[in-house]
Amino acid sequence: MASLLMQERLLGFSLGAALGGGLATHLHRLYWKSTADVAHQISQGRIPPPNPVPVPEPLLLNKATREELAHKWNLSIDYTLGAVVAHLSSRGWKGDPPTLGSTLCFYNVVSSASVV
Repeated sequence: MASLLMQERLLGFSLGAALGGGLATHLHRLYWKSTADVAHQISQGRIPPPNPVPVPEPLLLNKATREELAHKWNLSIDYTLGAVVAHLSSRGWKGDPPTLGSTLCFYNVVSSASVV
């Protein structure tokens, strides 16, 4: 565990970064709002409101393509690691609590997570 001094420094840095980021964001919005107000006053209301920005679609992959890609990925993982999962599953787990020096603990975690 890190020393108390290091923890205090990390906490101070985190709080300072969060406060600084929040302050910068607030000032940025304030500057843009005041600029828009000045432009509106100078133009006497003749500047039209900006057009809404359309939400862009993903450049490369739409939803159907992502789903197909995920399905193919899952099939390839099943094909590649299927024999390993079957072998590890056949070894079974006796229900004993795992020990720190036991390699069987890792195999049980892998086999139980992969069989789902």
